[in-house]
Parts: sequence; C-alpha cells; structure tokens
Amino acid sequence: MTDVVFKGRSVSRFVSKYVGMLGVVASLALVQTAQGADTYGLGTGKDGDKAISGVAETVLHRYAQVTAIIDNKALTVTERADNDAIAPDAPKFEPGVMVLLIQSTGYGKDFAQLPVPRKNSVDPWLKSPLSMTGTSVGKFELARIKTASNGTIGLTKPLEQTFDPIVTQVLTVGEYQNMMIDTGTRLVPLPWNGATGGVVAVFAAQKLTNNGSISADGAGFRGGAPSANPIYQGARTAKNCNEMYGAPHKGRFGYRGESFELSAFTVENANKEKDDKSHSPVASQVWAHGGYGVLLSGGAGGGCRGSGGGGGGNGAAGGRGGNAHDLNKANMRAVGGMGGAKVDGDFPASLFMGGGGGGGHQSHNLGSAGGSGGGIVIVRAGEIDGNGAISSKGVTANANNPSSGNNNDGKGGGGAGGSVLIQVAGNYAAGGTVSVNGGSGGAVATVEPDKYGSGGGGGAGNLCISAAALPNTIEAKGGQAGNPGIRNAQPGGNVDPANNAACSGAFDGAPCTGDDRKSGKCGGCENDNQCKKWLGGDDTATCNANAQCEGQGYKPPPADADAGASGEDGRKDKKDAGDAGDGGDTGEGGSSESGCGCSSSGTGSGPVAGLMALIGIVGSFVARRRQRNGTSA
Repeated sequence: MTDVVFKGRSVSRFVSKYVGMLGVVASLALVQTAQGADTYGLGTGKDGDKAISGVAETVLHRYAQVTAIIDNKALTVTERADNDAIAPDAPKFEPGVMVLLIQSTGYGKDFAQLPVPRKNSVDPWLKSPLSMTGTSVGKFELARIKTASNGTIGLTKPLEQTFDPIVTQVLTVGEYQNMMIDTGTRLVPLPWNGATGGVVAVFAAQKLTNNGSISADGAGFRGGAPSANPIYQGARTAKNCNEMYGAPHKGRFGYRGESFELSAFTVENANKEKDDKSHSPVASQVWAHGGYGVLLSGGAGGGCRGSGGGGGGNGAAGGRGGNAHDLNKANMRAVGGMGGAKVDGDFPASLFMGGGGGGGHQSHNLGSAGGSGGGIVIVRAGEIDGNGAISSKGVTANANNPSSGNNNDGKGGGGAGGSVLIQVAGNYAAGGTVSVNGGSGGAVATVEPDKYGSGGGGGAGNLCISAAALPNTIEAKGGQAGNPGIRNAQPGGNVDPANNAACSGAFDGAPCTGDDRKSGKCGGCENDNQCKKWLGGDDTATCNANAQCEGQGYKPPPADADAGASGEDGRKDKKDAGDAGDGGDTGEGGSSESGCGCSSSGTGSGPVAGLMALIGIVGSFVARRRQRNGTSA
C-alpha cells in the first residue's frame, strides 16, 4: 500500500511531524494558564542595537500615572508632562511596545484621618520591620500594548496581578539586541515626583556593554524638610517637641521622609511662602508629618532643638539622628529622628524604593533636609560586559554648615538604598560594580561637632543578581551617621547579598509557573509560536525567538525538514496524548515552527489534549498500516 498523498504532501509524514508539535502547543496552553505574570524573558530585541554616548545622562522611558484599570485589560493614563522634553528618544505609548507597571505607593492608611498615636503601639506601620502583607505596594508586571488612543491603553492580554489605580505607574520599555553605555554616561530614570518616575529598566537580548552607569541613585522617595525656626517665634526652644508623633508646626520637629503612603509626607512646606515671624515655610498640621518615632520606611525628623533626622529604611532600617542641643550634655534629650523601618516584603517578586531621610531640627536656618532614597533598577541581558556600575544608592544629606561662628543646627538623615534586580542568562563581567548602599547623614560643622545632632545613616537597599558568573564588587551597606558616635547618631543597617539564595545561578528565561516568579530566574519565550501567542494574535510586534534563545545560551536546531523517526515514539500508545507530544520532538527536529531548540512535553488533560489524543490515534493507525505493508515514512 502506498502512502496517502493530499495536494502533493504525505499525510503520514504530515501527522508524524505535527502530532508532536500540537502536543507541545497543548502543553504550552496549560503552562500559560498556570504561569506567573512574567513571560517576556530578555525581550524580543525588536528595537535593534542602542549606543548611549556623548551626553551625561539619558532617559529611555516615558512615564504615565495609571488613573483607572478596566477589566484588567485596559488602562487610562496621564502622561508625565516632561516626557517629550527629557526623553525624546524613548518608546512611545503605541501598539507593540512593551510596558512595565509598578505600584510604588498605596499602603492603605490615610494618616490625616487617624488619631495621633501616643506611643509605639502594636500597629505594624509604627514598627520595624514593616510588614507589606496585604498590600499591593511593590508589585510589578510586564505587558504589551495592543491599542493606544486618547489616553487609553489596551493590552494584548489581561494583567495577572491586581494593581491600585492612581498609585500605580506605567512606563515604556525598549527591547534591544545589544546596548552599549560609554564611559562618563549615565542611564537614569526621571526622578520620582510622588506619582511617576524613579524606575529604570534595561532589556538587551544579547549583550549589555556597560562602561558608564545605570543609576537610580536618589531617584526614589524624597527626604523630609528641616523644621521651622522656633527661635523667631519668641521661644528659645520648641515646646512639646519630645513626642514620637505630632504635627511639625511651630518648629517642633523636622519633617518625616517619604515612604509608601503619601499622607505621611508633604512637600508643601518647601513651596509655601515664609511666615513673617518664623522666617521659615508655613508648617503642616498633620501629625504623621512630624515626631521622632518610626512610621513606615521614611526617616523621622529631629525634635526639640538641633537634633538630627533619621535615615530612611528599605532592605535594612535607617540609623537614628543625633540627640538635641542641650547645654547640659548629661541631660541632652534623645529626640533625634528614628530611622525608617526595614521593609519586610516579598523581594524580588516585589520591588521597593528606598525611604527618604528625615529633616533636621533648626533654630538658625542651618538645618538640612533628609536625603532621597534610591529608586528601582531592572536589567535583563544575555550577558553583561564592561567595568561600569549599576546602582540604586541613597543620597547623603546636605551638611549646610556655617562658614564661621559657633551656631549650627540638626542635619538630615541619609536616604535608603533602593532595589536592583539583575537577570543575566550568561556571565556578568568581573569588572562591574553593583551597589544599593544607603546615604550618609548630614554632618555637623567640625568647629562644634559635639553640640548638635548629625543625621542618621540610610539603610541598605535590596539587590538580586541571577547570572552564571558575578561581578567582583557587590555592595549593600548602610550609610554612616554624619558624625559617627557624636550625640548618639547611628549608621544605617547593612544587608548581606549572600543571604538572597533565590537569586543564585543564571537567569534561564523559562516560562514562570507558580512560585517560580519569586526566584527571579524565569520568564521567557521558548519558540516563535509561544511568543506570538503571548504577544497577542493581532499584535504588530516582531518575535525573534531564535535570537532570544541564543542570548540565553540555547543552540538553534538544524534546518531539518521534519521530525524524522523520533515521531514514532509518540505514537506507540494512542491513549497517552502526553507521549504523543514528546514523540514529535519538534525542538530536535528543527522545523520552521520550532523556533529555538526548546522542547516541551504534551499533557493528557483538557479539551486541547483530547484533540491531541484524536490526532495521536490517527497517527498510530497510519503507522501500523505502513508497518503492515512494509512501507516507511
């Protein structure tokens, strides 16, 4: 008996080839249902090569505030006004563009409406570590734009996580084959402004050559302002300034650094006109803005006269600011701002900005504001070369010291380090540097370092590096106090990068399933068909799966026309559709549909698997007829 031929093609050969391939499709359909939110791997590389040189700083994102989320499939957004001026070369919000959603704030407490705590109670937001359980803060997800019109963005598939509007931002992300950053050049985000910014993301499917820096230093939560000046209000020292929580009006406290809840922070004091008597900005009446006690991850402001602000917190707690300026040193009041809380979150599945440092207390207009915390850096690349830096460090608070004389004031706390997530399929060159260090507190003038409180150091941030080989320099250190050991000013806490075992080993780029997303090692296309499925059926983006897999260390299959004899194995048992999927072995066969050599087995479950079983029966029948009649494929 001769082989059945339809339109010049062998039916048995067709079945042999496609039974296995459809088994793979069935498996991928089930993987798609179970996997985590991240399936974008190293990106498609569709934006080609990118060289950054000749300018001090470059921004490659457009940012927008998410004002509404519709059925988890569409967003209404308000673009940041300075996108065009600062980031003219960044991808626009248009079909085919990859975007990153991240919720940076929204802890869920309106502190302006809550009663004033009288002590550090059992409430988690008044303690360190700060639990993020039950909040959406720090969640992030990659998506792709399907439609974009009049401030509404449609996505190619529904979001898999829940985000809160208003406190979530979205930014466009380029997908490059190779990126080169020259010496003296910094790739940076727009600074955080309370709604957007502070995040930079780099996708290079093949190689990132970094001889400059990718930096979110000081791009995170903002530092608190110094206090008003009570001396100009007819009082030598402020009254009721030894409370852990209280409004900073009448010069009682420096201002608290920014954190996950905007109601606990204000910048209005920096914008309002100065009062005739205080010679300082008009002060806030909200209790959460002042007091030296812990509140979220922002450092507390200094209290009374001349005490320092606390450092911001993140991966570790911030350090406490120096004690107040009292003439009797034995009785100096311990009202220096406490450091911001250590954040107890689901890192690296959630990413957090560093808390801002608290402002110092002043009586002579010589106090200083707290430093800003580090932002968020995400890097994915086939490999990383060069001797450049990737960092999200907290900013050191300004000293703001007099040029002469003995009068001085309390200084601000340092900002905490932010979050850095680096995922590399191959090696990270030894000469590179990664840092999430906290910023140092502001220092008091050397002419009288023991009379006023310096700022506390910012706590270290969080970092996760998945790579086959790591750079030699990886730092997660707390910032120093402005004047270490003077008036009990304290450094920020350290983080041991080796403790994050989930980040060891190379980024494999595989689809994420279940809790795998937390490891930071997965999230890629296995072949063209799978990639196109994720991009959406009518998406205009190009999926270059072969280049992507090469960047992950996979070798493309040989150009063989069909799967050959390996297809026989899958047809031995007509009742097992999973075996039918394995038998096709399309990754090994190297057909045009197989993309990279990344194979996946079928599964005997669900309606798709039922179709696989039916095709498996047909294939088995044809194979038996061939064997009975002595024919071959």
